Amino acid sequence: MVPLGLAETTSVPTVTSEKMQSACMRALQRRRYRVLHESPGNITAYLQHRSREITIRVEYSERAFSIHYVNSSGLAAEIRNNQQMISSRYFRYTRALSRTIRQELRRPQYSEYNEYSDYNEYSASQVTPADPATTIRPHDLAQPIVLSGDFSGPRGPSPVSEFCTGSWPEFAQHELVVVEELPFLLIDVQTGGIPTLALVSSDGHVWCDGERSTTGISMPVSLPPGRYELFVGSHTGAAFTYDLHLSRD
Repeated sequence: MVPLGLAETTSVPTVTSEKMQSACMRALQRRRYRVLHESPGNITAYLQHRSREITIRVEYSERAFSIHYVNSSGLAAEIRNNQQMISSRYFRYTRALSRTIRQELRRPQYSEYNEYSDYNEYSASQVTPADPATTIRPHDLAQPIVLSGDFSGPRGPSPVSEFCTGSWPEFAQHELVVVEELPFLLIDVQTGGIPTLALVSSDGHVWCDGERSTTGISMPVSLPPGRYELFVGSHTGAAFTYDLHLSRD
């Protein structure tokens, strides 16, 4: 166990209160928290993961946010020498949530993406019978959907390079058609390379990157019905092949 200590404050570039609140709510949804209470500058949320339950409070302003412990069960915790101690697993959850909030704050809105509307119309026409769009409904994810692809290096300007770090293909390798709302979709790339991920909705929202592992990268998202373009890029620019898994856990 480790000391709980004081909540760490994460400073970010100044944004509006509305954008900060929206980013926090989207991040909580992506991380599968359930919001219990919300007031200006505060969101209390609950997470159940396997046998563990955690309640946290996210406090935010236009320039920073912090994640505060409220209570938990299923996590080792005790008072030792007048100091609250808790399982280090707690900080795995809060670090993941903090990272996702920062990702959501970097996600551009439609007005920032609008200059690429011509690209959206053009790239949608590039889907050939050999590379059909993948249609997804919640029941389609009873078993993971597995797709394959490759990154052979940048071939021209990419619409996501303005928003996401890394080297990107000129056109998306995959197109997803979400027929019914997906409360949770895990996009997982397995490869020997060092991949990056970007997902672009038809109305211009961009999701960048995800959680890295020794075998690839994964991105949890919650998606309303619509069409989405999925780009697999590289942090180094080196070519690689990959397997793409779409699942609900």
